[in-house]
Amino acid sequence: MKKVLKYLGIGILSVVIFFMGIAILASSKSVDHELVFLPYIDKVIPELSTWEQKAYKENMSKEVFEGIAVLNGICI
Repeated sequence: MKKVLKYLGIGILSVVIFFMGIAILASSKSVDHELVFLPYIDKVIPELSTWEQKAYKENMSKEVFEGIAVLNGICI
């Protein structure tokens, strides 16, 4: 009986340590959204508000831009 409880305790402790490690790794590798996204938004929104196709093409990936163009019937 003592062995079973010992192995059960080790198993539960291992699971707890595993999930704690995952949480620590996830939080340490996260990006500060305000430092990354806000400067990008401040730069891109004025460009996109001109409605020039060139601005959209520069700020979108090629695949996305071509997919939108195909949906709208525009040949690039």
